[in-house]
Amino acid sequence: MVDFVHHRCAPGTLLHVSPGQVQRLPQAAAGHPEDFQAVMVRFTAAFPPRLQRTDPLLNHPFGPVARTIPQAERESMARAMAELAQEYRRAVDEADAADITIDLLRQLLSALLLRITRLPAPETADRSDTGGDIFPCFQRELE
Repeated sequence: MVDFVHHRCAPGTLLHVSPGQVQRLPQAAAGHPEDFQAVMVRFTAAFPPRLQRTDPLLNHPFGPVARTIPQAERESMARAMAELAQEYRRAVDEADAADITIDLLRQLLSALLLRITRLPAPETADRSDTGGDIFPCFQRELE
């Protein structure tokens, strides 16, 4: 659930939760902790390098929440997330992480964000029922 809206999460679902949004994950059924598995990537807005292509993803708090990663992209996305996690563990293990490790984390995160922006737009992204372009502009200004 993101901002009190339920999103069905099947394998290959990507949820984008912006700062300030409320997120609630389901509790695993008793004795079945494997029912729900997720990878979370958390970062501050200032961490990834500014890229024009990732601005719509990072700077639109009311953009689509749920996306489906196409089957053909899932393995490469999983590898990108695993590499990011590996470098993050290295940075944590090295108490005074070298600047090169921090820069590498930034670049790996940027590559992951670029892959996400390349995904097909979710079907629910059509906002014509909410006032076309005017409503999203109002939401951004209000936020």
